[in-house]
Amino acid sequence: MMKRDEPKNNCPAIDHDPVSIANSAIPSLYLDADLYRDDLRDRSLSKEQEDELLQTLWNIMSIFVDIGCGVDTVQVILPELFKNVAHDSKELLESKGASYLHEIEMTETQEKVLIYCRVPDTKQKTEGSGLESQEFRCRQYAAEKGYTIESVFHDDVSGGGDFAKRPGMIALLNYLEKNKKSSYVVIFDDLKRLARDTMFHWQLRHAMANFGARLECLNYKFYDMPEVEFIETLFAAQAQLECQQIGRQTRQKTKARLEAGYHAFIAPVGFKYIKSKAGGKILVKDEPAASIIAEAMEGFASGRFQTKQEVRYFLEAAPEFPKTASGKISNNRADDILANPLYAGYVEYKPWGVTLRKGKHEGMVNFTTFQKIQERACRPCLCPGP
Repeated sequence: MMKRDEPKNNCPAIDHDPVSIANSAIPSLYLDADLYRDDLRDRSLSKEQEDELLQTLWNIMSIFVDIGCGVDTVQVILPELFKNVAHDSKELLESKGASYLHEIEMTETQEKVLIYCRVPDTKQKTEGSGLESQEFRCRQYAAEKGYTIESVFHDDVSGGGDFAKRPGMIALLNYLEKNKKSSYVVIFDDLKRLARDTMFHWQLRHAMANFGARLECLNYKFYDMPEVEFIETLFAAQAQLECQQIGRQTRQKTKARLEAGYHAFIAPVGFKYIKSKAGGKILVKDEPAASIIAEAMEGFASGRFQTKQEVRYFLEAAPEFPKTASGKISNNRADDILANPLYAGYVEYKPWGVTLRKGKHEGMVNFTTFQKIQERACRPCLCPGP
């Protein structure tokens, strides 16, 4: 049975400062190996081997229990980590912290600051206050430190952890590169804003260090020590795990919706989303583009339009049909419309193994017309799955 030094009714607040975590009295799990030795009798192990095996299994199960109870596993293991750090390392940490704080006190009025804020998608930017609240907290922190804010950089894309896919972060790095002679502090409100990927986290850290920038985070303090860098890696790995788990759950839910006959991605031209009485959203025709597409597809199926190029000309000539700024439509776009089973009222997504099936939305042409289009376009005929 797992035991803690003290009963825990509520999960403790998470403090990401490694020094304060190391000095805090966080309840820890302990193992009484003698309770489990009978289960290992037939394995012919020495007492030391039994202890090692039981401790390993105990550590693994402890992590699963903590995750199930909502405990920050990294926080739980930190005291043990720092207990094993040599005495001189502890003194080095304390002296490093003291000198670091002294340096800040001496120069904080001269520091110039760049603030970085990020939300994972545009929806949170337009419908929430994530960027504004992050920037407010960072500005408040800078004011308390006596820093001078020079610029603020925003991102409303995730990038999957890859900072190279974030325009705001690239702009920040370019700014640092162009101003190498200046010393900057880069402020962000949470360690996860940096990168939800261990590899990209450290690539970004090294890139900023190469430009002479110092990082400051509102909920984490950086120290130049291998033990603390190890802890930082754990936090980055934890963020990466959370991101991957969310991605997996999102994919599973999206695939289930596709399998139920609901389109789950951006509505193609001629369609729009409305709320469904059954829950979620459903595709409906978006006029007048829907009628224009229906006429184009039926015209190609009947032979009124002999080529895809003629279909393109027809769409370009329709004033109400959405086009680029040049007023043109590419051949690929016309081909995509003719080949998309959504316009026949069907759903399919091959990358996830979702076979062709009747959708919950109304198509613009019937399936027979759609099959004629595929025959005329010299594509294999599509057949719905069971």
